[in-house]
Amino acid sequence: MASDQSGITGQAADLPTGGSERTSGSAPIGRPELADLFGQAGQEGPDLDGVLAHVGRELLHYAKVVTGSEAAADDAVQELLVALVRMGERARGIKDPRAWLFKVLRRCAHRQRRLRPAGEDFPQRLCATVEGDPAQRLLLEEACARLNPEEQETLLLHCWQGLTFDELAKVLDVPRGTVLSRYRRALQELKAWFGVPEPEKGSQNEASRTVSC
Repeated sequence: MASDQSGITGQAADLPTGGSERTSGSAPIGRPELADLFGQAGQEGPDLDGVLAHVGRELLHYAKVVTGSEAAADDAVQELLVALVRMGERARGIKDPRAWLFKVLRRCAHRQRRLRPAGEDFPQRLCATVEGDPAQRLLLEEACARLNPEEQETLLLHCWQGLTFDELAKVLDVPRGTVLSRYRRALQELKAWFGVPEPEKGSQNEASRTVSC
């Protein structure tokens, strides 16, 4: 096994951030694609150091927002890595490694949250990593508090972690249309809170509007 599964926080701290800058299917020069790592999995699964180099920071951030605790997030990622090791050579059959990782981590993180309830609520944890004016961050926190849990998690996974809508459907185990509906409702609520007018129906802007953060 390539990683001893300890100190996930330290391993992920210096990794590049994910989010909307991710280009699907691309990897830095000299680094194997995530799909290649899974495709080359041996008896102890894919190379864990390679997996963490790809998505370690994104996984840890997601787990920390869900659990509200760095220690609980670290444990959730540890659980994920153990599950990945146990997959062994079967990991070669995973068609969408990124979606699989977040789907398993989601279960682990929610289990850790039940074991160690967090003091802060989800909107506070979600917005804690947003840089900029504290007053604007507070407004965003208040806006996110108006969303239901499904809409909050959709924003977290898409806008913060950079998952595509197809990946989100796999992670959340819902149809892609449901993901899009949740996302649109969340954006409409945020726009309403910040006073951003919706394009008039039939206008060129309304017709060409796309779903984006």
